[in-house]
Amino acid sequence: MISSTDLYLIGSGYLLTDDGAELGKGDYFGGDFSAQSPVQARAKVTCKCGIITAKDIRSVIGEDVRLGRPMQRRASQIIKSMQLKDFDKLKILGIGTFGRVWIVSDKKTKQTYALKILDKEQIISHHQTKGVMREKEIMDSLKHPFIVR
Repeated sequence: MISSTDLYLIGSGYLLTDDGAELGKGDYFGGDFSAQSPVQARAKVTCKCGIITAKDIRSVIGEDVRLGRPMQRRASQIIKSMQLKDFDKLKILGIGTFGRVWIVSDKKTKQTYALKILDKEQIISHHQTKGVMREKEIMDSLKHPFIVR
């Protein structure tokens, strides 16, 4: 049995998790701080995995009761229900080739978000449309306590 709160990083080989996912080199599983039941995984070939224990993670970030709790709203719901005029721009968090990331505040709820604003004209002229869409899909699919949703 494998602890569901520990994070397992696959260095080589392939395995099947108890939920049917096939994972290989570079993939990870575990890290669910809200789960109490163990995770089961079955190696398809010899696997080498690195383990970061929940204790190790907490030694770096401290006790954080929000780890593993689901967000109140998924990102896709936020996109559908909010518009740029609903936010106050507070500060630039970062600047990239095609745009900026702002810290914004919802005018009604005062909830803060990181909002990436891209220049469509530049993205199209540099033939980066597929790359931007791929980045959005990847970010929307990730679920981990260290990654912002």
